[in-house]
Amino acid sequence: MQQQQPVGQHSYPDQPAPQPDTALHETTFICDSATALRLSRAAALIAWRLPLRWGILLALPVFLLTRNTIHWLADGTDSAPSEICGSFFAVLAIELVLVGILTAVRMNRPAANIKAYSYSGARMSARYTPDAMELSLVTQPLTHRYREIRKIVTTEDAVYVQPADANGYVLPRELVPDSALALLRSAQAWTPVRPS
Repeated sequence: MQQQQPVGQHSYPDQPAPQPDTALHETTFICDSATALRLSRAAALIAWRLPLRWGILLALPVFLLTRNTIHWLADGTDSAPSEICGSFFAVLAIELVLVGILTAVRMNRPAANIKAYSYSGARMSARYTPDAMELSLVTQPLTHRYREIRKIVTTEDAVYVQPADANGYVLPRELVPDSALALLRSAQAWTPVRPS
C-alpha cells in the first residue's frame, strides 16, 4: 500500500535544503597600482565628514574660550569679549591650516595602514549575508553584523565603514554594490525595541 505524502509537504531528493546564511551578494576586487592612493584620498576627505575630527579640532579652542571667559568674569580684567573670541578663532584657524596640510599630504601619499591591504595585486572579497558583512582582506578576515555598524560614508569611488567595536576603514566602491550598501545602511535605520 502506497504511503501518502502529507498535504503541503513536498520531497525533492535532488535539491539541497536552503541554508539560512546563504549569501545575498558576493563581490571580488583585485587592487591595481592606483587603489591604495585612491583609498587614501577618500579616507582623507571622509575624515572631514566625521564628528570625531571636528570634536578634536574644537576641543582646544573651546577650552581656551571657556578659560578666558571665566578669568574675565572672575577677575574683571581689561580683556574685551572681542579679544576672547578673537583668540578662539585664531587657534581654530591655526589648527585648520595644520590639518589641511596633513590632509594634502595624505591625499598624495598612500597611508601605510591602507596600503597594507590594497597594494597592487591584492585581492579583496566581500560576502553579504542577511545578517552580516564578511570581508576577506589580505591582512585579515573581518565579519561585521549590520546592526553593529555605527557609520557608513560613501564617496564616488569608496565606502567608509565604521564598526561599533573597531577602527573604521575604507573599501573600494566596487566591493560594495548598491544592493549591499542598502544592507549596510539598514543598521542606521534599525532601532532596538526595549522590553516593556
